[in-house]
Amino acid sequence: MDFDLFIFWRGLLTIAVACYCGVLMIDRAVGWWRVLHGSERHWGYVRKYLVIQLLRVGWRDMRWELTQIVLWLGMLGAVVAAHGWVAGGG
Repeated sequence: MDFDLFIFWRGLLTIAVACYCGVLMIDRAVGWWRVLHGSERHWGYVRKYLVIQLLRVGWRDMRWELTQIVLWLGMLGAVVAAHGWVAGGG
């Protein structure tokens, strides 16, 4: 039996971190949803402020940033694939 403790630990850690991040993101999203949909008067001002800020976003800059993220993820994927190819012996 070929059992590598490092690979097991890495997989276990990946699952734990992914679950933690997922639960945290859901918790924060629900919290913000409750805050922004509150009936208090000052939250109405916050909602209006957020809408104004979203309208002021430079979409060209945002598009360029998202393009860079996609390109870097493509490079990372190529490096990981090359590593698998080299580690697999060709």
